[in-house]
This record gives sequence, structure tokens and C-alpha cells, in this order.
Amino acid sequence: MEFEEMKKIWDSQNNKPMYAIDEKSLHNIVKRKIKAAARKVNTFEYGMIAITVFVTIFSIVDGIRDNSWNDFLTAIAAIGITVYLIIHRRRRRRSENRFGQSLIDGLNNAIANIDYLIKQGTTFVWWYLLPFGLVTLISMSTKPNPIWVWGLIAAAFGLAYALASWEVRRMHLPKKKSLEALRSTLMQDQDYADLR
Repeated sequence: MEFEEMKKIWDSQNNKPMYAIDEKSLHNIVKRKIKAAARKVNTFEYGMIAITVFVTIFSIVDGIRDNSWNDFLTAIAAIGITVYLIIHRRRRRRSENRFGQSLIDGLNNAIANIDYLIKQGTTFVWWYLLPFGLVTLISMSTKPNPIWVWGLIAAAFGLAYALASWEVRRMHLPKKKSLEALRSTLMQDQDYADLR
């Protein structure tokens, strides 16, 4: 049962609740939403770190095997992105300490996590696609490649950008709106005045 289904239904004549919220269920719903936001941000961070570490290792091995400086350039870009991700993860984790333990504080933390995902998704082109795109462009321009390979690479980068934008618009922004509505409703409800 979602929170919206559990809202109090007020009797307009005597201003008394006809149905009360099952507070334990409400707390469980809110905690589930908080954990889901934390899980999303951790999955994003660990996934991106794993991808860039894999690219680093693969590029180094490939560079040694083929004696190719282009692969080492890709490895350097991947290491830079990995360092960027680790630094931002540490900052995000430190910022979580500013939130208290109440339900409202938990919602604020969940909203901050979704904001982080929105920021990472909207700046994806700068911290991920641009470094790899430059390295790929340099690498591909040093040896002849058929035009379809150039098209395939361009399409892959375009698809990555489109997917990152789609994820922000279709997943993170609606989730943020939902969490903000839940927080607003709880903060307006007198029964939860002590949660502020």
C-alpha cells in the first residue's frame, strides 16, 4: 500500500479523521523509499567504478600485448574517471553525516542522494563521455578505420548520452518529486510535527 493510499480522510463537518494512518506501515513505506534511494546511488557508484576499473585493466593488458600507446591513453582516462568517482563518493558519504536519524531527515538524505544521481546524470557528458571520446578520437585517428566504425563509435556515444538523459528524466526526477511530496505531506501533518 502506497503512502497516498494511506492519507487521512477528513470529515469536513467535524474536522476529525475518519480513518487513521497505520503509523507502523507509514514508517515502513518511508524507510523502504529511503533504502531504495541509497541502493540506487550505491549501485550507480559501484557500477561506474567497476566499469572504469575493468576498462583500465583491459587497456593496460591490451597496451602491453599490442605495444600500443593508445591503449595506455585509454587507461589513463579510465583511471582519471575512477578517481573522480571515488572522490565524489567520499564527499557524498561525508555529507550524509549532516542528516539526523528522524524520518524527515531520512527523507532529506534520500532526496540528496537522488539529487546526486541527477547531477551525475546531467554532467555525464563532461566527466565520462568527453574524456573517453577524446581518447577514442585520438586512438582512431592514428590508424585507418572504415567509415562504419566511426559511425558505430559515434552512435555508441550518442546512445550513452541519450540513456543518461533518459534516466534522469524518467527515473530520478519523478523519484525526487515523489520523495519531496512525501516529505511535504509529513511536515504538514500535525501528527509528525516532532519529526521536523
